[in-house]
Amino acid sequence: MIIGGFALSFIHPPWQVDMTSITLETYLYLLFVIIFGTMIAFWFYIESLQSLSPKDTTLLGNLEPLAAVLTTVFWLKEPFGYFQWIGTACIIGMILLLALNKKSISKN
Repeated sequence: MIIGGFALSFIHPPWQVDMTSITLETYLYLLFVIIFGTMIAFWFYIESLQSLSPKDTTLLGNLEPLAAVLTTVFWLKEPFGYFQWIGTACIIGMILLLALNKKSISKN
């Protein structure tokens, strides 16, 4: 996120944002996303390492972007375009690769 934010700051510099239009409600929404969407989600991910192996946790973590895309399509009614298909194929390919690698390791 830091790298992406830095790269996009050349397109839309953060110091040129009009801060007068930001309300208290906007700050509360931002705080909600930071706490529940980032901190608590990461904490749950780290806590899952106590009951799952790191490989299983990584495998399940790879499903998160796919779940986010599907939620966007079905709940927010956004179109599923070309880049989403490419991303979905990459995610499913990575999951299959990890699953096949797990099977080959368990046989040895």
